[in-house]
Amino acid sequence: MTEFTAKIPASVPSGDYLVRAEHIALHLTGAPEAYMSCAQIRITQGGSGNPAKVAIPGDIAATDASVMVNIYDNVSSYTSPGPAVFSG
Repeated sequence: MTEFTAKIPASVPSGDYLVRAEHIALHLTGAPEAYMSCAQIRITQGGSGNPAKVAIPGDIAATDASVMVNIYDNVSSYTSPGPAVFSG
């Protein structure tokens, strides 16, 4: 993949950001596999929102229920690991 398009909320302030796309494979219970990519972006003419800051590493713990889930156990709901998504 050489190109990815995403809508960024207009309220995100101007500045330099690190965008991280992450996939966590949960096919082995208790042994999640993380695959990630990062891209640096610069937002210009941004807004006045206040998105939360996130420390990487530290945003997801190896013991979080969302990464230790047994996907073969008739899971009826699932909460993605990590911080809440900024909605603007």
